[in-house]
Amino acid sequence: MLGSPSAADYSAHALKLDRESTAMEMGFTSVQVPVRSVELSRGKAGSHLLFEIVMTIQDLGRVASDLMLFYMAEFGFVKLPYAFTTGSSILPQKRNPDVFELMRGPTATAQGCLTEARGFFAKLPSGYQRNLQLLRFPLFRGIDICGQMLDIMAVALAEVVFDEAAIKAKANPSIHTAEQANELSLKEGIQFRDDYRRIAALQARQHGQKTPQVGLQKEQHYSRTKLLDDPLSTLWHSHSGQEPANICTSFIPT
Repeated sequence: MLGSPSAADYSAHALKLDRESTAMEMGFTSVQVPVRSVELSRGKAGSHLLFEIVMTIQDLGRVASDLMLFYMAEFGFVKLPYAFTTGSSILPQKRNPDVFELMRGPTATAQGCLTEARGFFAKLPSGYQRNLQLLRFPLFRGIDICGQMLDIMAVALAEVVFDEAAIKAKANPSIHTAEQANELSLKEGIQFRDDYRRIAALQARQHGQKTPQVGLQKEQHYSRTKLLDDPLSTLWHSHSGQEPANICTSFIPT
């Protein structure tokens, strides 16, 4: 409601207002009951909105960072739109991703807006407080920044081109080894762990490396031995009265 919620609460009975109809006419989805909750929610609702704005702007900043990383010559995975890059004052062939760099900065600004908004009502007593009107400055600033960033990124992302050939050329074939091990496991009906070791040995031979000879059981035995020799394990055993093996094997992944 407009104005002081307290005054609206005191005069509502005298005015005989139909709050549900009034809310519907003003475009609100529901009526807050009691009306005291309206004044007590001032600052909280704006902070909730600013929190979502901060999360959105952080995501946009991370997208910009990823694009700039893969735009580097060392990767060459993406081509940024010409209109969103600027020329270099020294290197004529270089295009700087200035717009995307600037997209990372507002994350700190939005976080500052949220901190400012939360600070206004942190220690206020209940009731109407005039200084709550100062909330509009960080709230509207955060809304404006988020809207501008969304508008810019919507246009920029539509013009980003991914170089599929460059991505495939630098992709490591071993990225598919887990998938291959899973296919073998389903096809031959054996444990994934065994297929995993077979694929790992094949990858090692392809890269000219020595195939690992230490089996899983030997590795587990080594882990148990190290744990049993640990003075802390011995101390635990002396106080608990349990066998050390029963304690140590619980820490060994299966």
